[in-house]
Amino acid sequence: MPERPLTDLPHHLRERAATLRADFRQFREDVRNDPAVLWRTQPVRVAFLIVLGIALLLAARQASGLLLPAADELSAEQPTQTATVYVACGNPDCGACYQAHPPMDFRAWPLVCEKCGQPTAFRAAPCHECGAWHPDVGGEPPCLAARKAAPPPAAASAPTDPDDREDPW
Repeated sequence: MPERPLTDLPHHLRERAATLRADFRQFREDVRNDPAVLWRTQPVRVAFLIVLGIALLLAARQASGLLLPAADELSAEQPTQTATVYVACGNPDCGACYQAHPPMDFRAWPLVCEKCGQPTAFRAAPCHECGAWHPDVGGEPPCLAARKAAPPPAAASAPTDPDDREDPW
């Protein structure tokens, strides 16, 4: 088919409009005689693929609904208004450790200790040396301060048994 300039498009459409009715009757007759002709046309194949794609998307959406929980089930857990923190009393006579539940925006430390009633409960932190929990108020934990104040352990003396001298371990 020779290329026509865009200016000839209206004339070309008028020419095709005159034969359109006859062409459509011929196409219907061809489909009645051989229905496979319908599948050979590009618009029918494209329409079929679009409908098939929509059906597959709907099936995937349905399958994902069966596999995943509903949105209202995911949001069933309400946010809490309180925080759970582990606190330790800084009073040397008390030393209590427990969980406290202050409001989420709480900033007024220290808390009043549940055991001794004094305002000496701070957020607790584990000691990396001894594993005990202590108030996290900055500085070093009481176990380290006590260790620094204690004298260093005495060095082991030499074995008194003469047989052990040859075995250095």
